[in-house]
Amino acid sequence: THDPEALVPMEQRISSEPSRCDVCGQKHAAERSFRVRCYARRKPEDPSERDQPRLMHKDIYKSGIRCAQGLLGVPALPSKKVAKLREQMRAALGAEEFAPSA
Repeated sequence: THDPEALVPMEQRISSEPSRCDVCGQKHAAERSFRVRCYARRKPEDPSERDQPRLMHKDIYKSGIRCAQGLLGVPALPSKKVAKLREQMRAALGAEEFAPSA
């Protein structure tokens, strides 16, 4: 699927120990493990998808929920949190304590 809302975890394995994500290498719960197949990344100079469709890679990767969502373009942090963090950073960088001394 190309829809992050349609992600469905892999079937439960017999083992209850955590899996490792093939994308980032971090451990994740087995019940939150996804199988992922990828397309080659398109470059601006590549022909359009209509003119030359991409083929999916044969390899299948195990992925945790955050990496699966990231591969589908969902930001790791909600937009509101990112905007608030940027606002806080701008305010902190504009404070006198962060101004370069002359």
